[in-house]
Parts: sequence; structure tokens; C-alpha cells
Amino acid sequence: MNEQQRTYEFGPFRLDARKKLLWRDGDGVPLAPKVLDTLLVLIELRDRVVSKDELLERVWGRVVVEEGGLARNISVLRKALGEKPDEHQYVITAPGQGYRFVAEVRETAGVEPDVHESVPPPRLRPMRLALISALSVCAAALIVYLGFFAGAERRVSNPLDGAETKRFTDLDGNELDAAISADGRLIAFLSDRDGGYDVWVGGAAGGDFINLTKGRFARMYMDQLHTVGFNPDGTLVWFRAFERNDAGEDVPNVWLVPVTGGAPRRFLDNTTHLAWSPDGRRMVYQQYTPGDPLFVAAADGSGAQRIFVDQPGRHCHMLAWSPDGRYIYFARGPHPTREMDIWRISSAGGEPTRLTYHNAKVGYPTPLEGDSLLYTVTPAGSPAAELYAMDLRTLDTRRVNTGVEEYPSLSSGSGPRRRTLVATVSNPKGMLFTVPIADDVMPESAVQRVELPVAHAVSPRYGPGFIVYLSSRHGPHSLWKLAGGAVTELWRGDDGGVIAPPSLTSDGSRIAFSVHKEGRNMLYAMRSDGSDLRPLASSLDVLDAGSWSADDQWLAVSGRDAQGSRIFKVAAGSQAPLPLTEPLSLLPVWSPDGMFLIYSQSMNGPGYAVRAVTPDGKSRALPELWVPRGGDRYRFTPDGSTVVLLLEEGGRQNFWSYDLRSGARRQLTELAQDAAIRSFDVSRDGKQIIFDRIRDNADIVLIELAR
Repeated sequence: MNEQQRTYEFGPFRLDARKKLLWRDGDGVPLAPKVLDTLLVLIELRDRVVSKDELLERVWGRVVVEEGGLARNISVLRKALGEKPDEHQYVITAPGQGYRFVAEVRETAGVEPDVHESVPPPRLRPMRLALISALSVCAAALIVYLGFFAGAERRVSNPLDGAETKRFTDLDGNELDAAISADGRLIAFLSDRDGGYDVWVGGAAGGDFINLTKGRFARMYMDQLHTVGFNPDGTLVWFRAFERNDAGEDVPNVWLVPVTGGAPRRFLDNTTHLAWSPDGRRMVYQQYTPGDPLFVAAADGSGAQRIFVDQPGRHCHMLAWSPDGRYIYFARGPHPTREMDIWRISSAGGEPTRLTYHNAKVGYPTPLEGDSLLYTVTPAGSPAAELYAMDLRTLDTRRVNTGVEEYPSLSSGSGPRRRTLVATVSNPKGMLFTVPIADDVMPESAVQRVELPVAHAVSPRYGPGFIVYLSSRHGPHSLWKLAGGAVTELWRGDDGGVIAPPSLTSDGSRIAFSVHKEGRNMLYAMRSDGSDLRPLASSLDVLDAGSWSADDQWLAVSGRDAQGSRIFKVAAGSQAPLPLTEPLSLLPVWSPDGMFLIYSQSMNGPGYAVRAVTPDGKSRALPELWVPRGGDRYRFTPDGSTVVLLLEEGGRQNFWSYDLRSGARRQLTELAQDAAIRSFDVSRDGKQIIFDRIRDNADIVLIELAR
């Protein structure tokens, strides 16, 4: 009896899914059963990244297998497919997520011969069945054995092995975003020692630090943008600062200032980042216009040629040259959602090549001599900035910091000094505070700390008689509840890190929250006691936990589809998500009466434009309102006519009220500026604000790599 069977053809290979046989140009390719099962799963699920957990489950079932067994299978498979160390044309690694089959596949339906027919595998020489079986077993065993050791030899080495680390700064406040001169003599960095962030410089061998900007520029530090660096001969420091232009817009300009101090001079207008080539003859810079175009120019900025421009709404940040000047590395992706990765483009231009698949807050690519690249990653659902290394020949990666230390920034010198790294090491701590809403501006003395039995707490939300918040111990965020002085863990970060502040229904009976799990962001809802956990909008890759409607029947949530991030309306039941806004929108908050919701529209710049939309997707007029990027920026008061804003005026964070009818603003607080506020909420009676404060506790360290 004939049966239809599936076959997959890719490159010179043909895979018989039913018989589980692989041929290359007609010759049989011996593979151990589990290796072939791994290949089959990857091909069948080739439209997405397959997580390591899913591969282990599909290939080994309930048998407990260490992750190293899967890695060895992948290594053996790549060797059998003939992949070279410097290319992965069939199977790629998505760091922290899993693996994906990327080659073009032709799927056909073949006819299986009747059982009485004897059809040997194509072009296999006739021989006794026993000999074939014995040789196949031996060959498979030999491949597994050799593949194990070949995989071990090809594992990414840790550039930090044997490195010597010493502290460079220990000032009051935070030191961030450091850069080292090409000759390794000087280090420039940002510090808030004197209040707001300024550019400082000091000798790598020690000595005094010099404040080069002395409070002249109000807005310097911006997350996910490199801020300082040196010119080729190390006599000047470049830095980027946002300034208000004649049209009232905040735009970035690049300035130069002597390392010995003096008056800064403007160098490049409308530019966020630049980097000089290792030989000092060229520079690359990123212009502050839609698509973040990249330009290569002469060392003085003349003769600029555009080498790449992305789609509007996507960003290209943190530029770095390869040691030989052939390539430029950069972080690319939709910046508002922090789904960035490392890409590489020829310095002569062309299409960029994607190197990593973290889909997270990725930045600071730092090429080393040889074939290594270091960069930073803050995984989704985790507050910790980790340091990764990549072997540029294989594109394999590994995490290289093994302790609880975090690395928010990284840089290196040039030439022989490329083995000297300068990094930010931080140990961020978050705490929760409250401040009253009153007719007068509330001073810092009115602020009270929320006592919690944890060392780190962020992203608070009010419930009736309780609060919920996120907490972690150097790992993914968990969801916690404080009620009557007792705390309860509602969701463990080990089951998937919570990526955003949760959302509570009007009566506080249900909580929606989003987690990073199995390589994607998933939305869940549960009762406020942690019971009745249910997934919502399984088809969406969500970006936050959204906001409940007044009748608690809908969630407005930002999620991603093929056109980008937008706001969706998600039913508490099982209906499909309904898009409400155009792409590049996020952070929805529903009005208390349910008549409309406000959201942020991503624009080119350091801020978001706040828009409004009705439940049926119709635009609603609002007075012009802009808020800074990053975290919560608006929450409704109970009557719905006013929102509380978290704004930055002159580099200072404070809360303001904003009348949605008239556009009138009123300052609510005058707070100390010793920590960053990321998230807040307004109490249900409208009399109090609860907010987090996060201190990075960041210092600069020097890392001398082993020779």
C-alpha cells in the first residue's frame, strides 16, 4: 500500500522525514537518531526560533538531559552539514533563546514503496545488511565522539579569563558610559558628582579628575546612546548633548572640548554618535533624522557619504570600527521596545548583516584584536546588564561575566591598547516611596519610603488595600504583593522574567502582567491572590502589561505584529486582539470612564508624543503633550480630567499635573535628584503617588586582558 511521505530538500541535502534518512547529493549521511531528530524539528519549525527547552522536550521527551547534550547535538549536526567555522548557512544560534534553521527548504510529498519492494538508498553500494548496520552504528558513534571534542574546541573563549581589573573611580554618585583614548592614557566618562551629568576626564594611571562641561548642558545622558569618546590623537573629547533649538525642539549636537579643559565648540549638528577609524583617517557618525542614517567621512567631517539608512522608527546606535577598518558594528532595532541586536556593515556601504538574536537591550559592541567581539545585553524581564563575547568566525556567543556584577557600558582603546577595556560596573538597587498630591509643591521632606523585606523593588501599582511590585535578586523580575504588612510572591521570575509594571482591574480582583518566556513576551492574567492563571492574546508578542478598561472586560496592550509595535485591544475572554493604533505606538493607559485611552507615539528624538484614541480606534484630540522616553510617564487621576506626568525639566525629574482639557500644567513635587525614577502610580483616591527610585551605584573599572 502506498502512503504519502514528507521529504525536505535544502542545498545538496534531502531528508526523508518518515524513514529518518539524510542524503547529500545522493550519498547517505550517517547521523545518530537524536541528531537527526534535532534536524527534523528545526526544519519543521523553521519559521521561528526554537527554544532549547522545546528542543529538549521534542527530541528527548521526558528523559532528563543536560543542555550540554543539546549543544553537542547541534555541534555534530553542523559538522555533518559541512558548515565551516566562519559560516552558519543552515543552523544559527539565537543567544539566550535557542536555534533556528535558516536555509531555504523545498518540501515535497513522495511515494513510499510497498513493503515487498526493495529500494536501497540512492548510490549506496550493495553490501550485506549486517555490515551496513554495523558500519552505520560505528560511524554515528564516531561522529558523536569527534563532534563532542570539536564542539569543545570551538566553544567561545572567555576574553576575561586571566584579566586584571582595577577600580578607576569611586566618586559620590554614578560614573557611566566611559571611553578610553586610543593610546590608553586617558579616560572620559559621565558623572553626576556635581549634580546633573557632566563629562569628566582623568589619567588611566591615576591623578585628579577634570570636569569638562561644568553644568553647561542640561541633558547629556540618554540610555542606549553612547555619549563620550576621544579624537584620534587623544587631545579632544567629543560628547553629545541635547539642546533646545529655535523651534523649541530638543536636538542633539556633538561638541569637542580639550582634555585639559576649556570652552567646548560645536562640531557636528543634529548628530548623536561618532567614532573615528583605527587609523584616524575616517569617521562614522549617525545623524538624528528618521531611520538613523550612517555616514562615513574624512577625519574632519568633510566629504560625508551615506552608507546606510534604516526604516523610520528603527534605530542604529553605538558605532564601533573593526580593528582593520573594514567594518562598522552597531546596535540596531526598534529602540522604544529595546529589541536591539548587533549588526555589521562594510565601511564602504551596502546591506548590514545581523550578528546576534537577543531581541533585547543590546549595545556597546567592542571589537578586540583577533576574532572576538564583546558587547552588553540586558535580557528581557531582567534588570541585569550582562557582558557577552562572540567568536566572529562562527558567530557563537557566550556570557562572560560569571558573578553578580553588571556591565552597563564597555569600550576599548585602539591598536596595542585594544586589550585595555574600560567598563561601567554597577549594582543597581530600587526602592519604593510615596509622596502626597496637594495644592502646594511637595518637597523632598514629604517623601516617605515604603518598607519592604527585599533589597530591590520597582514598578509599583496600587490595588485596593495593597500594592504590587517587581523584585529580583540579580536575576529575572518576580511579581510580588504587599498587603497588611505581609508580602507574597505571585509569580516567580525563574518561570519567566516579568518585563513591565503589572496592570490591575478597577476592583483589584485581577492582575495582568507580561513575562519573557520561551523566547517571546507573553501576557497572563490571574486573580490578585495568585490563583486562576490564564494566558491572554497568545498570538501577540506583547511589550507591556497594558491597562484595563473601566468595565474590566478589555485590556489595551502594546504588542508587535508584522508592521511594528502598536496598541491592541484584548478581550478578557478568548477573542482575537484588535489593533487600535498605527505602528510605533506603545504604553497605553485607559481613562477611568473608559471613553478613551492615551498612548505614546514614537518620534525621532528623546521624547514621545502623547496621543489619544477611542475604544473603536478613532483618534481623539488632545492638547499637545510630549514626555521623555523610558518607563511610566503618565497616570490618570480618578476623575479622568487630569493626568500626573513624570517630566524632566533642566535635567531634574519631578511630578506634574496636566489638565487634558486646557493643557495647563502644575508642578507637584520638588524632589532630590540622587536616583532615577522609572515607574509610578496614583492612588485610587488621587491623594498620593507611589514611585520607584533606582540608584545604579555605578563606577568605572579598567580591565587589562591577558596576553
